[in-house]
Amino acid sequence: NLTISGLVEAIARIPAAPESDSMLKHFVSDPHNRYTPFPLTPIQHAYWIGREPWVQYGGIACHVVFEWDKDLTEFNPQQFAAAWNALIKRHDMLRMTVNHAGEQVVHAEVDYFPIVERDLRSLSEEAQHVELEQIRQQMRHQVRAADVWPLFDVQLSRLSEHKVRLHLNLDLLQFDVQSFKIMMDDLATAYQGKDLEPLSITFRDYVMHEQTLRHSAEWQNSWHYWQQTIPTLPKAPQLPLNPDYQHHAPEFITLEGRLSDSEWQTLKSVWQQWGVTPSAGLLTLFAHTLANWTASPDFTLNMTFFNRQPFHEAVQDLIGDFTSVLLMDFQHDSSTDLKQRILQTQSKLWQRLGHSQVNGVEVIRELAKHWKSSGQLSEQEAALPLTPVVFTSMLGMSMDGMDIEQAMTHLLGDPVYVLSQTPQVWLDHQIMEIEGNLAFNWYCMAGVLAPDLLENLFNQYLSLLQQCAADPQFFERSLTQPEPLHPLLPPDHVIAESTLDWHNMSLPEISPQIVQEVTQAWAQLEHRALRGIWTTLRNHQLFTSPEQAYRTPQIIQQLKVTDKHHKLIQLWLDQLCREGVLTEKDGEYRFQDDFPKAPRLPLPQQAWCQRLDTYLEDCLKQHPALLNGRHSALELLFSDPAITDSLYRCNPSLQILNLSAARAIYALGQQQAQGLNILEVGAGTAATTREVLSLASSTIRHYQFTDVSRLFLHEARELLSEYPQVSYGLFDINQPIDEALKMDGGYQVILAVNVLHDAIDLAKCLQGLRALLADDGYLILIEATDQHSPMQLATVGFIEGINAFNDFRQSTGSGMLTQPAWLALLAEQGLEPQLSYPNSEVSALRQHLIVTQKRPQHSPQTLGQSESYQQQIEQIKSIWQTFLHGEINHDTDFFLAGGDSLMATKMIVALQHAGIKQASLQSLFEHPKFQDFCCQFESAPSTATTTVETDIIEPNTTLESQDNTTQQKNGVCVRHYPLTPLQNAYWLGENALFSLGNGVAHFYAELEIKHLDRLRLTQAWNRLVQLHDQLRGEIDAGQYHIHRQVPEYQPQFLDLSSWDEPQKTRWIDEARTQIAAHGVATHQWPLFDISILQVDGETSLVHLVLDLVVADGKSLNTLFQQWFALYDDLSIEL
Repeated sequence: NLTISGLVEAIARIPAAPESDSMLKHFVSDPHNRYTPFPLTPIQHAYWIGREPWVQYGGIACHVVFEWDKDLTEFNPQQFAAAWNALIKRHDMLRMTVNHAGEQVVHAEVDYFPIVERDLRSLSEEAQHVELEQIRQQMRHQVRAADVWPLFDVQLSRLSEHKVRLHLNLDLLQFDVQSFKIMMDDLATAYQGKDLEPLSITFRDYVMHEQTLRHSAEWQNSWHYWQQTIPTLPKAPQLPLNPDYQHHAPEFITLEGRLSDSEWQTLKSVWQQWGVTPSAGLLTLFAHTLANWTASPDFTLNMTFFNRQPFHEAVQDLIGDFTSVLLMDFQHDSSTDLKQRILQTQSKLWQRLGHSQVNGVEVIRELAKHWKSSGQLSEQEAALPLTPVVFTSMLGMSMDGMDIEQAMTHLLGDPVYVLSQTPQVWLDHQIMEIEGNLAFNWYCMAGVLAPDLLENLFNQYLSLLQQCAADPQFFERSLTQPEPLHPLLPPDHVIAESTLDWHNMSLPEISPQIVQEVTQAWAQLEHRALRGIWTTLRNHQLFTSPEQAYRTPQIIQQLKVTDKHHKLIQLWLDQLCREGVLTEKDGEYRFQDDFPKAPRLPLPQQAWCQRLDTYLEDCLKQHPALLNGRHSALELLFSDPAITDSLYRCNPSLQILNLSAARAIYALGQQQAQGLNILEVGAGTAATTREVLSLASSTIRHYQFTDVSRLFLHEARELLSEYPQVSYGLFDINQPIDEALKMDGGYQVILAVNVLHDAIDLAKCLQGLRALLADDGYLILIEATDQHSPMQLATVGFIEGINAFNDFRQSTGSGMLTQPAWLALLAEQGLEPQLSYPNSEVSALRQHLIVTQKRPQHSPQTLGQSESYQQQIEQIKSIWQTFLHGEINHDTDFFLAGGDSLMATKMIVALQHAGIKQASLQSLFEHPKFQDFCCQFESAPSTATTTVETDIIEPNTTLESQDNTTQQKNGVCVRHYPLTPLQNAYWLGENALFSLGNGVAHFYAELEIKHLDRLRLTQAWNRLVQLHDQLRGEIDAGQYHIHRQVPEYQPQFLDLSSWDEPQKTRWIDEARTQIAAHGVATHQWPLFDISILQVDGETSLVHLVLDLVVADGKSLNTLFQQWFALYDDLSIEL
């Protein structure tokens, strides 16, 4: 019973200890023997042995290396050196060494420790970098003699007149985590010139007191417990090892991950309801991830905990290593779900902590003896560490009200570099909480485990955390039952239709910092590209004065443009007209005598945008040679791998979208027992391929990598050589499909990243790819959705494929489509959109990830084409008659016969319910006459069969008769109702089909709030979301769908308080303009948006956008009243 009352009862049942047994009473300070050798603690002894070069996977110091960059206006090296020596004087453990007998000795006096300062001011920036890297590597690999003082190292590097780097190397023989905080506190005091008072006890006193407790009944009971438990413990996780590992001095890498505040709060809340600690929850999920890769599902993990016992009030002021370990074993029973496993872990954890008087290092020694004596340890296993996988939790560690991260940074700020390494530890998973987020780092010994295993483990663990946070019910799902197979398809080619909840899939966060970086970078690049195009024209004596007028053939002749680039020049002229530089009348172009002003914010210093800027300049310089065909745009693009990396891999947009695509594929792969068959078209430099394989290779059976270039295929073979499931082939999306690429049963996934815009005929291309998909397979694409880009026109626009389009895109003058245009086109081609990320029509990333699923075509009774088509016409005619209440003939015009947009929406839904999936609002608006409307479906027969009975929604159906309808959508139970007439008007008015539409109907409010509590405001809003169905809705096929459960909503936040006033004003004005122009998308929850701008230390602006299909004016008034009431008091009932 882990309730408060249960714990009180349990404590009351414990008999009071006799006074003579009190640990506090027996604690003795022994200043007389202060400098007498005393034993190493078990963990210290393990660290000390691990330093020896003969220890396999050892030969390193267990230490932490920190680096800080400090400005000399706020950091005084002389004061710091004095403070450091005052620290040495106060704390015995900073004067400690280990003698050859394995005992620690505190020296009464040591020399003054001078902090060495290297002067690097005369070196170039590059030379400084080399020197700093050498210092870092020296400290990383330094194993200072344990019997020679000092064991720590502190150095300074002078970088300029005002800047230094502080290097700190701390040996964990002397420190634990809390000791770092004590060190920082005392340093801060001494740095201010204050005296450090002597301590009343020493670390030696603490260790010697612990030694006396070995004779106590509690320690003996724990020892007996572990002797009984040891025979039941399985071995460490048997993970795949790297057979080529060279046993030299180990190198370490760090993998860093985070869960957002909302995700972490969700997990903690769930676990709190179960009565388990976050540490137990995370430990279980970590073990579950490992179990997917281990030879045996049963194994033992080494859990670090910080066991500073309050034997004396001054213990909290000591520097020393109070670390202990606890062995936690896991038996992964296939019949238990994650919730049961977590509860079992918590129960076992309480039990093991109750016997933690015996240090886990001693238990490990006994465990080794048992395995050896019983013959359970092979010769190979005996050469390996017994417990190389460690779990370290620093959750809940509060030091004078500060968490561990604050404690480490309040004096010197955030370090620029941190390294932690432990001998014989292959993987140390460390967790802590930072500003409400869960931060976890994996400190890993590089090269020991099989290639890419660490990255795969880490990505799977992160994905598991995010999945559990997004859908807490996942904890209680069976881990053994496979997803149901589609009854009409062979098992090898099945992906379940509705088990994936795309709506709640965990995808990388698009932070305000990324938005700002991308927006600022592309504003500069686009302006510079436009300026460059204009300069090219002016350099050829074009448009040198406003009175000059030119026609396109004259411009082409003046520029000496080769035939293949004639279309590009027309696109240049169109873009200059859009930007207001030129005007066009009767085919003549004139200069407006004006040019757009340059963006005020500079190009960011990030490497990707700086490299693209250089690439742009190179292209602009080569414009004359590119225009007349003397120079190749491809040569410029591929002259430096950093260019394509910056375009397709390293910039924040593609990093987010490539990872999102990888997570989508991994999620699909989790449902495919035999592994996925994937085709990637236009794979190019393998930027996305690498991300996908890194995360999802374990779920992929066959990966067909294709491109039009043999060079790319050759390079990919080298880049992807570690993935045996990858094969390579030529494929041009504009050419007939090679039979060799077709797969029996089709591909479960086709991936196309920034290639489909190269199609000459996009609809035909999509039909070709659709034919290669398995039934219910997925086409996943990433495409630029910013339709008009001067940067593209000035650079890759010279590559013929970019502007080769010869289809409906001719009317827009761009090969690119907007996100709504993509969604409409894909749906028309039988590829149903499942996910769009970001879900807004206009993306700050300038690109979107779109996941589509091939519409199922199950035809148990296939009819002849003519018979089927005739039946379909009769079916359509019947439905038209139902809505129009009159006779229908070939020339009947739906709208002239009395139909309206509301009726049209309902009729299209009825047609789709009847199996005529190709029917769409667009098709009806473009072909309102009955005969023309039906002709669209002649070559694409209905999916209905002779036995289908049509369930038509009557045009006068009332809201009351429909509002309780429930269905499964993407695996989530939803309710839905038909849109009201006014809702329909708003919804249809937002559609680009209407000449005066493509707008937004939304409510926008800006609230100025002093001393805003963001967390409370967010919690209040989420209460409203749970209270009001309308706030959990989205529109699908003319129906308003209400989700029973949605994730906690997190407003976007941007801190402008450090910006100057012009920057603030400009950003706020742009935010208002964007909100006014775009609103929110209605096809995917949420149909509202909240952003918070911190203007200064007191003032915040809260922007609320709410689509008018959600609420009317009176409802908005109610909504605001309730929101403010909850903000004032979250406990009130509404």
